[in-house]
Amino acid sequence: MIRLFVVVLLIFAASLACAAKETTSVRTTHNYLDEKYSAPVQRLLRADNDEERVAVENALNSVMTSISKAIDSAKLKVFLLKKSSGDVVMNSLKFGDDAAAALEHSKMKTLNTYATKFNKENPDKTISLVGTLTTRYGDDGLARALVKVQTHADSSAEAVALAKKLRAEQLSAWLESQRSEIIIAIQYIIGFFFAI
Repeated sequence: MIRLFVVVLLIFAASLACAAKETTSVRTTHNYLDEKYSAPVQRLLRADNDEERVAVENALNSVMTSISKAIDSAKLKVFLLKKSSGDVVMNSLKFGDDAAAALEHSKMKTLNTYATKFNKENPDKTISLVGTLTTRYGDDGLARALVKVQTHADSSAEAVALAKKLRAEQLSAWLESQRSEIIIAIQYIIGFFFAI
């Protein structure tokens, strides 16, 4: 843990050193008097106004993003070793109660990756992203959220593509469940008539 802190501190110090810029100063005299000494004030002002302070913020954001990705990757490996269900992973990633917001959440990609890797490692015990989301938000709530993300203008392209994919999976699951109900009803009717 201390090594990680030292590495992050060194990266931050290096980014600050790279962002430093030489500025030239110009001595100017102002017309107002200093109240304390009643003498003209001599101040140093910068001769250029094109200083960019965004470099440090961008560097800090990129460092935080990479650390967040590393933490998510480590969590993913732990979940795969434990063979956790999709619900446990979803609770750990701290999705909210709004299904539409969850579909546009930055951690949705992590959950999707987990489901894919879990299914590759455990072909006999697969989990689906639709099933996990349905367990959390319900069929109707998820269906409304999928439509909302697809039709909302502010949705990202990735979220819209994921919503289309999930909606197709949800519709096919609904058709399969309806088909199985019809088959059970037919078997019941056939069994009833042949039992007489």
